Amino acid sequence: MRLGSGVVQGPSWGTVGATRADASTIAIGQLNVWNWFDTVDDPHARDTIYTPEQYQARLVKLAGLIARDLEAPDVLTLQELEHAGTLDDLLRMPQLAGLGYRSVVSGKADTRGIRNAILYREGRVVLRSLEEPNPVSTLPPEDPALIGADRLFARSSMVATFGLVGVSDAQHAAFTVINNHFKSKLGGEFYEPRRRAQGAFIGGLVDALRGAEPTLPVIVAGDLNATYDDGAYQLIERHGGGDGAQRLWDTVRALPDEDRYTYVYRKQKNLLDHLMVTPDLRDAVESVRILHLNSEKDSAAKRFNSRTTHGTSDHDPILARIRIGGPAPKS
Repeated sequence: MRLGSGVVQGPSWGTVGATRADASTIAIGQLNVWNWFDTVDDPHARDTIYTPEQYQARLVKLAGLIARDLEAPDVLTLQELEHAGTLDDLLRMPQLAGLGYRSVVSGKADTRGIRNAILYREGRVVLRSLEEPNPVSTLPPEDPALIGADRLFARSSMVATFGLVGVSDAQHAAFTVINNHFKSKLGGEFYEPRRRAQGAFIGGLVDALRGAEPTLPVIVAGDLNATYDDGAYQLIERHGGGDGAQRLWDTVRALPDEDRYTYVYRKQKNLLDHLMVTPDLRDAVESVRILHLNSEKDSAAKRFNSRTTHGTSDHDPILARIRIGGPAPKS
């Protein structure tokens, strides 16, 4: 299959972008796209400037990763992209152009100029609402130069509610996705209170959504920069932290221990990316995979090699299939 200026190599896939027969099952992916900037210097951000050739190579790799490795998911949460224009360029790539993707991009970026975004396939889901809650915080700012430095998140979390196309019961066809990129572990323990506050806020947000609509499926995804042992993660997963009642179940817990990692630092495997669901969805998770395309040795050296999707990011993507509503109506 031709992919722009190169051929993406990988395992044998089914039909790329095929419409799934069961309208009540969604495919949702999570991917940190690793400092995805354009070729123009933004004087207001500490951005990386790619050459046109590097930028094109990244487009080829991302398009191939989404369309083939991730099998064109219905919803894809993204972190670390510069602006909506980069997504527009991506969705014009021939691998994605005919799949009905639309994008929404966070309005708030950090001082590097990176932000969050969500891709969704219009033929499979409809976007009903989008919010970016970001409360004021009294904690020391991540960066005093940041616009809105008094806010809890340098990169706003995105709360997107979708409806399933092809499911007649509108009440049971809705689900909410919360896309996050928490404060990194750079800076060590100094920023641990902020990471914990971010986890507590997202946990409380899930409670508020479920309090208003007790049957609403909620999916929390993103690069949380937190492992199972970190306070930020525990404050999302359980009420009151690690010892409380379960609020969310991490879909990747269904995988063997040795497969649960999305990032490798100094040969240490870490699970920093997560795709969590409300407990009522636990039995509705039909499958989950972590695609170890980017964490393997020497993947970073392939960053601009458009002949492979390995090294597209420094984080591995996650893909899950989850039943949301009832069976598709009969024709």
